[in-house]
Amino acid sequence: ISSIEPKPDNVILDEEGNYLALFTVDRTKSQVVEAKGQVQTFINPLYRNRNLNMQINQRYFNQDKYWEKDNPLIKEKLKEIFNGKTLKTNSDKANLINQYVSSVLQFNTSNNIGYRRLGAVTALNNTNQAKCYEFSDLFIAFARSAKIPTRENIGLGYRGNSKIRPECFPNSNLDIWPEYYDENSGWVMIDPTWESTTGGANYSSKLDLNHISLLKQSSSFSEVAIPVKSEFSFLDKEFKPVSNVRLSIDVSETLFASLPAQAKIRIENLGNIVYQVRGISLSGGRINVLSQFDKGQIDIPPLGSFEQNVALKTGYAWDSYVDILQLKINNELNPVNNKTIEKSIVVKPLFAYKRLSITVGAIFLLIFGTYLTTLILHLKDQDKKIFNIKIKKKKK
Repeated sequence: ISSIEPKPDNVILDEEGNYLALFTVDRTKSQVVEAKGQVQTFINPLYRNRNLNMQINQRYFNQDKYWEKDNPLIKEKLKEIFNGKTLKTNSDKANLINQYVSSVLQFNTSNNIGYRRLGAVTALNNTNQAKCYEFSDLFIAFARSAKIPTRENIGLGYRGNSKIRPECFPNSNLDIWPEYYDENSGWVMIDPTWESTTGGANYSSKLDLNHISLLKQSSSFSEVAIPVKSEFSFLDKEFKPVSNVRLSIDVSETLFASLPAQAKIRIENLGNIVYQVRGISLSGGRINVLSQFDKGQIDIPPLGSFEQNVALKTGYAWDSYVDILQLKINNELNPVNNKTIEKSIVVKPLFAYKRLSITVGAIFLLIFGTYLTTLILHLKDQDKKIFNIKIKKKKK
């Protein structure tokens, strides 16, 4: 990412690895956001997650709004697709499903105006009304019914010839395609839409370099706002990753001994790639840092930041000294990018605190006022009791 305008409050990573830019927007207004960046594509994935925890990642198997994996029609058709074959890997199953989906559905080339997403079951009952979503939805429903982890991609697709690679959305380069998880290959992207519209070009064994995923979804319940405009072009120069962060310690330069104190540490990614932090330490000479930092890996996307409040202990009330707080982070990918900053702190004895006498006086007045009010109420209560006793005696 090279720029996001207007600048977001923060950029974070979600559980699928998507970059999420966070903005504060008036509820009565809308905000146009423009993001620019560069992407380097590869035929084979650089990183393969071969340790997918099936219990934690149950979301890749769930029945969903447009992925009706438990529908009787889906289950019946799936049996026909496999036709009693013994299929050992997820790739074997996915390839058969992809062949069926790309052959049974027909891309609807009519105008996209008024388009309504059908979902897997409706698409199967209306095979000539499919758009990109329907190809992807039907594949995911079949795959999840076959217990294959799947998710959806929304991104850019370079078409070249729009007759054999038609637009999913009017005047847009956006495309929709699924991906599935295989024990040996990791996550595998396929495109049943283009395999169908190109007349059988293989988009299942290896995806081409013309697909750039911008968003991965494990659920179809959340509808995505389609960008008003999306453009991309090919560069003739090599992509150069920039790894850089800025560290800061937000704390008062003067602290008073024995009083509670707090500091805020901030790590801001100024580069154009994810900055991976494994290990944050904040230390002082005599100042004790009471808070603990996450020992796991922290991924900070471009234009994003990580913040954490830290509790400090300054010692006894009569202590007086100068100390240095040191913040250090370790970069997981490149130890050369390890960063350290320091901040000088003056710790003064508690009696030097200007507001101490006011605070003590206020506390004394509060205690004295509470005692005096309680005493007055108690005496009034006693007078009432004496008065009642005298009246009773007089009546006798």
